Amino acid sequence: MTAKDGFTYYNPVKIEFGEGVLNKLPKIIGDRKTLVVTSKSNAKNPVFQSLNKHAQSSIVHLIDDVTPNPTFRTIGAYLSTMRNMEIDLIVGYGGGSVLDTAKALSLYKNDTDVVEALIKGNQDQTYVRKPFILVPTTAGSGSEVTPWATVWDDVNQKKFSLHLPDLWAERAICDPRTQLSLPLDFTIQSGLDALSHSLESVWNVNSNPISEHYASMAVARIFEFLPKLLSDPENIEYRSQLLFASLNAGLAFSNTRTAMAHAISYYLTLEKGTPHGIASSAPLPLIVEFIEAEETEMAEKLEQLFSKDLHTRLLNLFRICSVSPDLSTYSLEKFDFQQIKEQVLENQRAKNFFSLSKFTEYWSKKWGLQY
Repeated sequence: MTAKDGFTYYNPVKIEFGEGVLNKLPKIIGDRKTLVVTSKSNAKNPVFQSLNKHAQSSIVHLIDDVTPNPTFRTIGAYLSTMRNMEIDLIVGYGGGSVLDTAKALSLYKNDTDVVEALIKGNQDQTYVRKPFILVPTTAGSGSEVTPWATVWDDVNQKKFSLHLPDLWAERAICDPRTQLSLPLDFTIQSGLDALSHSLESVWNVNSNPISEHYASMAVARIFEFLPKLLSDPENIEYRSQLLFASLNAGLAFSNTRTAMAHAISYYLTLEKGTPHGIASSAPLPLIVEFIEAEETEMAEKLEQLFSKDLHTRLLNLFRICSVSPDLSTYSLEKFDFQQIKEQVLENQRAKNFFSLSKFTEYWSKKWGLQY
């Protein structure tokens, strides 16, 4: 994609970024009756407890037990408890699962079956929603600046994205202080997830010059600051740089959505229990290997945006993070690779990939499958 080809880019989220910006939240909330959505670990965070104290007069409800990978069942249970609530605003304070849950719960004034239909992609539903503000506590999901929320159907082993034209945050408040207590394993998972979001927005049929610009800024910072952060996790500057990288990754894929790496990741998460950040990034070296071998034009674009030797740099980063880039190490056997191939052929994220047919052929040869 070049500027002369024409493109559309849209992101209406007002962003507050920097150390201490969370202090603005009580004033932003004002006298609006507010529901705060968070997780047990975040609820214990001193930064959150300080926020909760200063906004106490406006916070009328609290959900503090969100767990990773929200499902239809967990969202449905929350909607049932919220049925008689009267609130003006929702604040999501946490990682991607918390932020996605807050987005889904912004529809609480609708019947549960309407919410489920919307999550499953039925755009014909009439709905109302409450405004929400999102505060990311991990540098990875980018959910604070995207118009969708991931919800898992753990019964039927499927993943859905609630995607509505107005499912944008009123405001994203990105304060690196919220990241300081993040354990190293979650730091790695979220950082690699942001890396995947960035690269996925480039080898994407919806890629455009603005998304590529954001992706380029994100990838440069992840390569530089994720290794530094692992050796100095309390460094607020490194935390800030990685949070800024995640934000830029979010701005990149907010207009493209994800592609092949995420399509592959769903099987790894649902069938093998691989954490999303690892599952979404582990396929990256193989995809770059394919591009460098088979797709000259895209290989040139990657080189222009991210410099030479992207494949080598990925392998080095994975080594530093102690994450395997070999998909066969994730308890995958020939049957699994065949299942993944069959699933991606029907997956919308895979269809966002610029060269689906050629990649699935490459995948088949790589794992000795019948094509």
